[in-house]
Amino acid sequence: MDLGTRVAGCLPTGSTSVAARQKFRVPDDIRGGTREALEHFLQSHCYHSSGLRKMALASDVARHLDGENNRSASFCCLRDGLRLLASGRVSA
Repeated sequence: MDLGTRVAGCLPTGSTSVAARQKFRVPDDIRGGTREALEHFLQSHCYHSSGLRKMALASDVARHLDGENNRSASFCCLRDGLRLLASGRVSA
């Protein structure tokens, strides 16, 4: 499941147009900043009109994340690094 589908799942209207937008399919390829692109998209759909509330949005989106099937290379690198640290095979 891609980022657009996850974001759409946590919006009150469940807008499926997010998932259809190719620019959100590979988050690491978004130019100009992912936060800015997401904020612009959400505001254009009448969400977070007074500014992106990152903690609230992160909490909403996290419920829809599938850590095993993620297209973001940077997320997968973070996930794998955290697993390695948690395993005790390496130290911070």
